[in-house]
Amino acid sequence: MRGLLKHPAFTAIAIVTLALGIGGSTSIFTVVDAALLRGLPYKSPDRLYHLWEQTPQQAYPKREFSYPDYLDVRDQSDAFSDVFAYTDIAFRLFADGQPAIVWGAAATENFFTGIGLLKTTRDTSG
Repeated sequence: MRGLLKHPAFTAIAIVTLALGIGGSTSIFTVVDAALLRGLPYKSPDRLYHLWEQTPQQAYPKREFSYPDYLDVRDQSDAFSDVFAYTDIAFRLFADGQPAIVWGAAATENFFTGIGLLKTTRDTSG
């Protein structure tokens, strides 16, 4: 302790180095824990599937369903317990006259119940 008190610059550098090391290790562990060690926060993540439409003659051979095709799959498929859809959307916002692109998503009404984040509510009014 006497040595640390005699050399305050060395003490400050040692404390900052320890703080950065502990903070960096904690943040890396948090990311690894959330992304790799814990499972997805869904009801049954092993039963989620992402379906694509095959169009080999086009520029993009694998693409998302159109909304009418999604409705056909949802209404005619007995292989899935629930079918829902989502897509990425870019929103253009203006702040102080400057445009900005904000990325978001659009999803069908049963998206959150399909992945198990919301419970299904049924209308019992008749």
